[in-house]
Order: sequence, then structure tokens, then C-alpha cells
Amino acid sequence: MDIGERLRELRLAEGLSVADLGARTGMPQGRIAAVEEGTEMPTLDSLEGWSGALGVEMHELFLTGERRLSLG
Repeated sequence: MDIGERLRELRLAEGLSVADLGARTGMPQGRIAAVEEGTEMPTLDSLEGWSGALGVEMHELFLTGERRLSLG
């Protein structure tokens, strides 16, 4: 699983659309979608914003169970 897949997984678990997450963070929907699709790398600021909006610690964007996630 990569960071985009994990972001999508957490977003959907919260019942949020890409538009909802964009509204919560002030980030463009296209940027969120591009990261989820794996065509763009997230910035540290983006990761921080998404983790806050999703109510998780930033490291949870990189972990699932005991497995570390790749960035791409």
C-alpha cells in the first residue's frame, strides 16, 4: 500500500469525499486526487493538514498494522 492508497482508505473510513477533505483542509481537490492516484507526491504540509482533518496522527498515514507504507 502506498501513501495515496492509505489517504484514500482513511478518507473513505471517515465518510468523506475528496471535496469534503479539500474543504476541511483548504487544499485543491485535484491535488488530493493526484496524491491518491499516485501521480503526485505529498508535501509535509499536505500530510500534516490531512492527518489533522482525518483525526489521525501523521505517522498513521504511513502505517497500516505493523507494515510501513511506501511513498510511491
